Amino acid sequence: MKKKGISCLVVVLLLAIVAGCAEKKAYVPSDVMSQVKAERLVQKADNMAIVFDKSESMNTLYNNASRLSLAKKATSELVQTIPSDLKLNSELRMFGQEKIFADDSTWLALPWTTNRSDLQKAVDNIGDQGLGRTPAGLAMEATYEDLKKTKGKAAIYLVSDFENTENLDDIRPKGLMDAIAKIKAAYGDNACIYPIQVGKDPKGTLIANEVVKASACGFMENADNLKTPAAMAAFVQKTLFERSSAAAAKAAAAAAAAAAAKPGEAAAPRTQTPTAKAAADAAKAASPAVQAIMKELQIPDINFHYDK
Repeated sequence: MKKKGISCLVVVLLLAIVAGCAEKKAYVPSDVMSQVKAERLVQKADNMAIVFDKSESMNTLYNNASRLSLAKKATSELVQTIPSDLKLNSELRMFGQEKIFADDSTWLALPWTTNRSDLQKAVDNIGDQGLGRTPAGLAMEATYEDLKKTKGKAAIYLVSDFENTENLDDIRPKGLMDAIAKIKAAYGDNACIYPIQVGKDPKGTLIANEVVKASACGFMENADNLKTPAAMAAFVQKTLFERSSAAAAKAAAAAAAAAAAKPGEAAAPRTQTPTAKAAADAAKAASPAVQAIMKELQIPDINFHYDK
């Protein structure tokens, strides 16, 4: 009887282990490229900097998990969702306290690389325990220096709870905004910042929105809104892709054509309607690519001889 009891117990434990493993399903990202091709989008960022908060406040529980584990999960799924064949230079920068008894600082967990698997490994190795305060300003200052080693445009993902403990010299909002101002002055719209807030600390949300306002390029998102593969795919699409200039020009030309003439109506040879005149004025300021497409479409009522 004892042997049978032990055998049954072993079977139950094994089943529990198997069931536990089955619950941890591998993340299956949505296909970003199919939508990119369908909408004729083009890559807009050549570099991707992930700036990750590993401070003590990230240990706070949120929805039955630590903010740190949720931030790590969102970042991992972000990396997995980026198309594998997309040529992208990436780095992972941390901030908080790298070791026990160390000073609050920022450090590179992974320097610039085009190897996506190395980036994934670096994210997987972030760890599960945050230490120290939140020197986000130091991290963004260092990111500014990191960008000097790159060419092209950059997408900066600032992953944090953005929690600031007043009178504790914590996140240091002024230093953070000063660092972002330096990035903005040096790179303009060539460096866009996308804060990803973990948790819903109200003051943290305000700081994240101030980051967006200071950068004047990018937008803030909450990790709660990126839980599904489809939502993460949409986020990747918005931050790493954009409509091509040719597609935008063609759309503008088509809109001008629709506004300039109605089907079945003949255009007066020398008279322009107010709408057509507005379209003509727009055409004068348009790029050569737009003008060429408008000519191909044979838009009525628009005179391209601007000296007459």
